[in-house]
Amino acid sequence: MKIQVESSTVNWIWYDANSKTVQVEFKRGKEPTIYEYYNVPEEVWKEFKNSDSIGKAVSLVLKGYEYKKIA
Repeated sequence: MKIQVESSTVNWIWYDANSKTVQVEFKRGKEPTIYEYYNVPEEVWKEFKNSDSIGKAVSLVLKGYEYKKIA
C-alpha cells in the first residue's frame, strides 16, 4: 500500500516485505520520478517511513542500497 507523505520532495513511499523493495515517488515537475531500492530489511523500512524528513531519509537511511529509476 502506498503511503502519502508530507514532504516537499516526495509524494509517496511503499514497501513490499516479500521482496524487501522500497519505492519512492519524487516530485519532479510535471512528471514524478519513481525509484526502487532493493534488499531493504523491514527494520530499515520502519526507520525510513518514521523519519521526520522523508526527503532527507532517502539519502541517509537508504544510502548504500542498490536502486534503480523505474519511471
